[in-house]
Amino acid sequence: MTTVTSASGLSLKGRAASTVRTGISIREYLLAHDEASITELHRALKEEIKAENIKEKKHQRRPTYESFSKYFRNLRTLGLVKFTGREEAPAMTGLLSIRNTAIVPSVKRFYRLTALGSADPPDDGFYDPIKALGLR
Repeated sequence: MTTVTSASGLSLKGRAASTVRTGISIREYLLAHDEASITELHRALKEEIKAENIKEKKHQRRPTYESFSKYFRNLRTLGLVKFTGREEAPAMTGLLSIRNTAIVPSVKRFYRLTALGSADPPDDGFYDPIKALGLR
């Protein structure tokens, strides 16, 4: 079983010790681009995993959009990323979302790192947000 240790000493095993770390990938992307939508971050992660799979000749599964969104929500709960206030209409028209039990037109929301999220070394929440939230 593979084991990886975070900058603060958090020990990760199994799939959590994958070469491409979801939280670290999100952090690095936002450090490089200042802000991004969840869709943009998910697409970048999938491309990073695909490139790593080709390079290492292995197969690391790419997360579904739903699991990625849940992971991202945990980062928001931990205060590592926050909504910038910027919204855009999606490229496809007619898409709907449910917000606060109301059906509304979909919008692309943009997020950025908070001061805690951009601090060095990276917060343990980027490595394992479930554990950082005390849910594991």
